[in-house]
Amino acid sequence: MRSKKLTGITLISLAIICIFMAPLGLAADGDGSGGGSEEGLALVSSSPASGQKDVSTSTSIDLEFTKNVVNMTVKDNNTLCFSLYQGQQKTAITVVMADDQIEPEKKRLVSIVPEEPLQPGTTYTLRISPALISKSGVSLGQEVAVSFTTAGNAVINDSSSANTSDATSVQEDASIKHDISKVSAEEDSNPEESISMEKDSSSQDPAEESEPNLVEEAASQSEVQEGNSEAENDGGDADYIWLIALVVVIASSGIYLYVRKHSSKR
Repeated sequence: MRSKKLTGITLISLAIICIFMAPLGLAADGDGSGGGSEEGLALVSSSPASGQKDVSTSTSIDLEFTKNVVNMTVKDNNTLCFSLYQGQQKTAITVVMADDQIEPEKKRLVSIVPEEPLQPGTTYTLRISPALISKSGVSLGQEVAVSFTTAGNAVINDSSSANTSDATSVQEDASIKHDISKVSAEEDSNPEESISMEKDSSSQDPAEESEPNLVEEAASQSEVQEGNSEAENDGGDADYIWLIALVVVIASSGIYLYVRKHSSKR
């Protein structure tokens, strides 16, 4: 009888101890949230680490947090809290989270997988939104960034070179327009000088135009004079020929009359 009472007391004591120890065990395990509700949510580690260089272009980014961030109650929200950037350009990624009911050991792990191989020799930054929340309702509270640089030499983008050349041409065009507007502004600010320059140019133009006209007139006059002299020479030659012909006719007439006179006397 006494042993039965001792056994009952022992069982009751064990039950009481279990009742009091259960909350402590839940607090220690974080009731599946990766920590107690009073503990803050933070990033514990990342692979690659922030600032790491020579990272493989086919790498994934593995993150570990202090709390459960993959539970189905927060999974949809947390999937949208990760972004990967190359400079200001966003890179497409897939956020991989385990099922904490099947794999409870992965409840604090998130893997970021780029959808395409990363560019060599390029710096990437993973940004984690402050809206990331744990199963227990604790949020990250501030943005966390993890930057790393891939291995190899950077590839020069032809489109960026074209954009650079286009930007250079645009700058040159802007510079030319600026110079033209500056000259116009200077002319507007000094109208008297512009007018005087126009007058000088207008006064010089007739003289410059008259010089070739005078030369042409002189050439034409010389041609006319040469023509007249040739005509005069031709006229003189014609008069000389007529004079000789007249002398020949007169002489012939005289000889004819002389011969006829003497022949009639005979």
